[in-house]
Amino acid sequence: MIKDPELIKQIAVKDFDHFTDHRPVFPENIEPLWSKNLFALRGKKWRVMRPILSPSFTSSKMRMMFELISECSENFIKHFHKKCSECTKGEMKSIFTRFTNDVIATTAFGVEVNLLEEPNNEFYLKGKEGTDLNGFWRMLKIFGYFLIPKVYHKH
Repeated sequence: MIKDPELIKQIAVKDFDHFTDHRPVFPENIEPLWSKNLFALRGKKWRVMRPILSPSFTSSKMRMMFELISECSENFIKHFHKKCSECTKGEMKSIFTRFTNDVIATTAFGVEVNLLEEPNNEFYLKGKEGTDLNGFWRMLKIFGYFLIPKVYHKH
């Protein structure tokens, strides 16, 4: 474990270009959505994508994102202050998943969705559908890849 702040900065910032290849979780033909994120890309694809995404995380853009995240947090708090008189109960995973989706929709896509007030919002439902790893055939593909990857690579 690295504890020296200067060494962490050296590795995470200055030497970052040396860490291009990551172990793929799923091959592209098995799970195209998950295989195309920055952490799954390798070699040239990673080198092409990184400079495209890096400008999104400059200090000025992070400050703007902070304001948007704060706004989402205020909406989150206001929702529960309104519902407090009714002593709202809810599943924490669902509540915080909706909050996280609000933050992502607002900061990454510029869409205000307020999922606590609109639980069946199309943005949320499509995102949930795209990241759902449940279902017999999808789970069979995933487990099949891990159990017998050579068969799946020939597919």
